[in-house]
Amino acid sequence: MKKFTLVSSLVPLLLAAGLFFVSPNVTFAAAKTSTGNCNWSSSSCWTPSGVPAAADTVTIANGHNVTVNTNTANLASLTINSGGTLTTGSNSVSATTIAVGGTIVRGGTGSITGALTFNSGSIFRLTQSAGTVPTAIWNVNSTVIIANWASSGDTPSGLTGQTFGNFQLGQFSSGGSNTGDLLPSGGTMTVAGNFIVDTGGTNSRPIALTSGSVAATLNIGGNLSFSSGVFKIVDSSAAGTISVTGNFGMSTGTFEMKSSTAAANALLNVGGNFSHTGGTITELSSTGTTNIVFNGAGTQTYTSGGTLANTINFTVNSGSTLQMGTGASPSVISNGTAGTFILSSGSTLGITSTSGITSSGATGNIQSTGVRTFSTGANYAYNGTSAQVTGNGLPSSVNNLTVNNSAGLTLTSSATVNGALGLTSGLITTGANTLTVVAAGSITGGSSSSYVSGKLARGYSAIGSKTFPIGKGGNYRPLTLNYTALTGASTVTVEQNEGALVGVLPTGVSLFGARTWNVTQTGGSAFTYNITLDGTGFSPSNTAKAVILKKDGSILSFPATFSSPNYTKTGLTSMSDFALGEDTGAPTGGSITYTNGFFTSLSVALSYLTGTDDGSGLNLSTGKIQRSTASLSAGGVCASFSPFTDL
Repeated sequence: MKKFTLVSSLVPLLLAAGLFFVSPNVTFAAAKTSTGNCNWSSSSCWTPSGVPAAADTVTIANGHNVTVNTNTANLASLTINSGGTLTTGSNSVSATTIAVGGTIVRGGTGSITGALTFNSGSIFRLTQSAGTVPTAIWNVNSTVIIANWASSGDTPSGLTGQTFGNFQLGQFSSGGSNTGDLLPSGGTMTVAGNFIVDTGGTNSRPIALTSGSVAATLNIGGNLSFSSGVFKIVDSSAAGTISVTGNFGMSTGTFEMKSSTAAANALLNVGGNFSHTGGTITELSSTGTTNIVFNGAGTQTYTSGGTLANTINFTVNSGSTLQMGTGASPSVISNGTAGTFILSSGSTLGITSTSGITSSGATGNIQSTGVRTFSTGANYAYNGTSAQVTGNGLPSSVNNLTVNNSAGLTLTSSATVNGALGLTSGLITTGANTLTVVAAGSITGGSSSSYVSGKLARGYSAIGSKTFPIGKGGNYRPLTLNYTALTGASTVTVEQNEGALVGVLPTGVSLFGARTWNVTQTGGSAFTYNITLDGTGFSPSNTAKAVILKKDGSILSFPATFSSPNYTKTGLTSMSDFALGEDTGAPTGGSITYTNGFFTSLSVALSYLTGTDDGSGLNLSTGKIQRSTASLSAGGVCASFSPFTDL
C-alpha cells in the first residue's frame, strides 16, 4: 500500500469541503522553525514541537545555532535566516532547496544535498580540513571561509567549476609550516567578490595558488587583500596567474609571488588601485619571470610603504593610467626590486615626485634598478603638490604632456609633444630648453594660472591660426599667429619677456612698458601672417593710435587694430621681436614745393591722425596753396575750417 504526504495547510480546506478523512498511511508536512541553540534531533528545538520530517519546510531563525547531530529527513526546503547558523559534522543534510541568509558551518564529512543558494551576507565556513565546498549559487556578497588546513595536502574540494562571492583563506584552527596548494590540479578558480588572505595567526600555514605541474588561474572580480600570513602564486613547475579587477591591498604579511622551488612564471594583473603600505612582496626563484601588470580602464593609484624585494617587473598596459600617490613622501616603486619598469605606448603615468621620473638611480617615482622604459607613445601627467622637474627619464618626444600642479613644472631638457599639451594648473618653465607641440598636436587649457614660461614652439602644416599660451614673471601674455599664406611646413617658436624693446624708437611713437615677444620660424617660406599680442594693462589714448613695434634691425612702427586687450597687425612677412606702443606725434603733411605761392609739384599726399591741421590746402582754380586751421577729431576727421588765406 502506498503512503501519501498531505500538506497541513490544506487540511482546513478539505474539512470545509467534507473531503477529509483519516488514514494511518497519510502524514502531514509541517512548517518548522528553530527555538534556540539546540540539536536537530531534539523535539524542543522546533516549533511546533517535533523533529522535522520528510517534506517539512524548516527555518532556522536569527540568533539560533542548530547542530545537525543526526541525518535530516528529505525536507521540502531549508531556510537559514540572516543571523541564523546551521552547524554540520558527520551527519547529512537533505532538502529540495536550501536558501542561506545566515551561516553554514561545515565541520565533517556529512553531505549537504539540495539546490543550494547563498544569498547576500551569507557565510559558508569550512572547519573540516580537506573538506568540501558545496556546489551552489553564490551571491557576490556571500563569503566562503576556509578555516582549517591541518596538513599541507588538505586542499578543499569544490573550488573550481563555480563562481564564488567573497573567498577568505584563514585564519586556521590548525596549520603548519609546509605550503598548502589551493589548486593542485591546476585550472581556474573564480571569485566574483573579494579574496582575503588571512593565513597567519596562531595556526598559520603558507598557501600557494599552485604547487603542481598544471597552470592555475585565480580570477577575482573584487579586491585582493592581505590581513596576515604568507600567500604564494607559484610553488612548483606550473605557471600561475592572478587577475584582480578591483584593488590590491597589503599592509602586512608576505606575498611570495614565486617560492624558492618555483620554476615557472608568476603574474599578477591589477585593474584597480595598488596599495602596498606594509608587508613584503618578493620572489625567491631565478627561473621564470615575476610580473605585476596594471591593466585597469580607469585611474589606478599606487601607494607605497611596504617592502619590494628581488626581481619583480612592473608594466603599465596601453590604455591604463598609473597614478603615483601624493603627499610629503610621494609613492615610489622602490629600488628594493631589481626588476624592470615598462610604461607602454598608450598608457599614462601620473607623476608626483619633485624629481619627476629618472632613467636610473634612487630618485623620482620609479626607482627599480632594472631597465626603465618610458615610451615615447605614452602620456605623462605631472600632478604633485610641490614644485617638480620633469627628470631625465622623460623622453624627448611624448604623446600627451600635462601639468596639474600649482607649484609648477620645470623642463629638465627640451621636449616635443605629439598629442596634447594640457595646461591645467601651474606653469611650465622651460629655462634654456624649448617645449614643442607638433603641427598635428594641440594645446588645452592655458590661463593666468597655467602657461608656458619660456620658449614654446608650435608646428604648422598649412595656413591657420594657433595660440601660444605664454608669459613670464607671473604675467600671462598669450600670442596668436595666423598664417594666411605659407609654403612648406613651419615651426614657430615664441618667447615672451618682461623687458623693453632695445633700440631707437620711431619719431612720435612711445613704447608701452617692458613687454616683448620674440618670434622666429624654421621650415616655411613665402609666408604672410597676422599677429595678435596681449596688451593687458596697456591701452592707447585713442584706438586709432595703437601700434605694434617690430624690430628688423631698426624698430618699425605699424598701425594696429586694438580690441581690448589685444593688438593685431595683419600682412606681415618676416619674424622678429615685437612690442606694443602708441603714436604720439602731431599730425603732419610732410613737405611740399611751391614758387610764389603756386603749387609746382604734380601731387601731394597729406594724412593726419588727431590734433590741428594748420598748414594745407590747394586752391584748384588759382593753383595757389592756402592755409587754414581746423581741429581734427578722433580718426583724423576734420571739423570746420577757418577761412583760407593764400601763402
